[in-house]
Amino acid sequence: MAVAAKPSQEATAETVVQRSGRGVLDALRVLRPILPLVTLCAIFTVINPHFITPANLRGIVESNVVEIIAAVGATFVIITGGIDLSIEGVILASSVAVALLVKNSATAANLGLFGALVGCLLGTLFGFANGALNVYGRIPSFAVTLGTWYVGVGLQTVLQAHFAQNGVTVMDATITGMATEDKGGFSTLTLIAVAVVIIAFVIERYTLLGRRAFAVGGDEAVARLSGVPVRKTKLWIFALAGTLYGLAGFVYVVRFGGLGSGVSNGSILFGVITAIVVGGTSLSGGRGGVLYSFVGVLTLGALNNGLVLSGVNPFYQQIVQGALIVLALSVATRRRINRLEIVK
Repeated sequence: MAVAAKPSQEATAETVVQRSGRGVLDALRVLRPILPLVTLCAIFTVINPHFITPANLRGIVESNVVEIIAAVGATFVIITGGIDLSIEGVILASSVAVALLVKNSATAANLGLFGALVGCLLGTLFGFANGALNVYGRIPSFAVTLGTWYVGVGLQTVLQAHFAQNGVTVMDATITGMATEDKGGFSTLTLIAVAVVIIAFVIERYTLLGRRAFAVGGDEAVARLSGVPVRKTKLWIFALAGTLYGLAGFVYVVRFGGLGSGVSNGSILFGVITAIVVGGTSLSGGRGGVLYSFVGVLTLGALNNGLVLSGVNPFYQQIVQGALIVLALSVATRRRINRLEIVK
């Protein structure tokens, strides 16, 4: 009987080893998105010890609050297998609306925080338009959102040309104070961004909308056969994303104390999409999440901050950032091609 028990013991040991191996791999998959961030932090701390100070780390988060909120919205769309290129256009259009509706240097309006609500509602309208054209007009999300990006930029240009050719300065102390007031070591804007990430994570993981979004992104045909209302899900996801872009527009105004006279150069859009990919959310849909995107934004923020502290020439900084964008998007595109998928 002792001889008969030996193979069973060996099999048990082998099973334990296999399970341990799978556990290690699962842990590595979870930790993979933060490895670039940890590596960058280690490198820049060696180059300049000031990098790892609490004040500088807070500065990295606070300087990327707009990108954090926008990345959360765009992540939901990408999870469903779509893409949203309207990010920057909606943010800029909403920011102009907010800046002109609160107490400012260009108009007599003084709606206070209600102006922020109007900015969010404008973003929601853009989101609904994107979703309706995509799901009911059967226009690929790439084409739809590229068009609404230009619509948003055009709206920004028209509003500024008519009301504030030289820019807008916000004069509402309650609103501008959100960027400077200290609440436990963080500004109100930082707390807003963190709250958005937490709420979005709850929606993503624990609500019907979040589960349906992953189902649609994983396999739209299977989701439809399983009874998931694919069109309605996409419509609400685009609307949610647009609302968050509107909120990001308000945060943009608060952070800069108003608006300049410039126009969009695509920096927010490309930075957000790159951060989402760097964080580990798949452009194929169905994989990733808002926490991944949050880490991706912090990774890019740490890179930019570290290059500045290291004294790297601004022109070389742009080269490094551009190369990272190309690398991240090329990897994501290769994965999509390997899976024979296209943007829906």
